[in-house]
Amino acid sequence: MAEVSIRFAVPAERLRPFLSTYWEMAVSGEGIVEDWVPPEWANIRMTLDEPWAFGASPETAKTLPTAIIHGPTSRPTFVRGHAGRAFGIGILPTGWNRLWRANASQWADRFEPLETLMGDDAAALETTLKSAPDFAARAAAADAFMLDLLARTKASAFANSPDVA
Repeated sequence: MAEVSIRFAVPAERLRPFLSTYWEMAVSGEGIVEDWVPPEWANIRMTLDEPWAFGASPETAKTLPTAIIHGPTSRPTFVRGHAGRAFGIGILPTGWNRLWRANASQWADRFEPLETLMGDDAAALETTLKSAPDFAARAAAADAFMLDLLARTKASAFANSPDVA
């Protein structure tokens, strides 16, 4: 039987208008884990071991690359995986706007390879997170990466977009 544990960390203060949380799920033991994730804000999801499957139902779940981006979801998402770890970065709508000049609504209910949104930055982020020795180090590495990304972008012309750089 598989056991699941989840840890959370708050992003650096300068990132909080754009990111909700960092999280890591660890699955240990034998067997396959299947679950439903309630509707949520967008996330970068990275399995640190083998890829997992996501979909609107068990029948439509597809195995995706180890690093994916998903937009905000309007319905529960089915997830299937096995022993290993996954790390995530919760993205708020202002984060889409500021960090990638993307409208979160255009990504609603989509699951895509991370490079679809981040280009070459996706591989750099994946390498950085996978080489970190533990959750605390991954959260710190995510902070450093996302702060650098924030520094490379400018505030949007959208009226309510925070300018925190």
